[in-house]
Amino acid sequence: MVVFAGNDPVTGRRTYLRETINGTDKAAYKRAEKALTKLLAQVDNQRHTPSTVSLSFALDEWMRTSEIEDSTRHTYSGYIDRSIKPALGETAVNKIPARMPEGFYTDLRRCRARRDSRCEATSSPI
Repeated sequence: MVVFAGNDPVTGRRTYLRETINGTDKAAYKRAEKALTKLLAQVDNQRHTPSTVSLSFALDEWMRTSEIEDSTRHTYSGYIDRSIKPALGETAVNKIPARMPEGFYTDLRRCRARRDSRCEATSSPI
């Protein structure tokens, strides 16, 4: 079962919510109706479509469009290139759990921005 969920806010591509229902009997038909109702409710509740782009792409777009001072931009670029992209850059934005950035930040502070090769961050990228 596939339901159109809108366009990806970053890439503009069409995105869909999907759910598979096995079987062809009456019970499967009821499960399919229930799943369809759930998927349509997600769209109706304006749960914005999560972007499937990588964190690296999202950060590059944000840096390109943000209105920040040059010195701040330089500092942020350093943090992003040195710490964030190597660990999480290829991860899809919608695959990053809500609590993961907090743990990642804690690890960075503990390991002094991962400069110490003896210190490995404990949070797995995903």
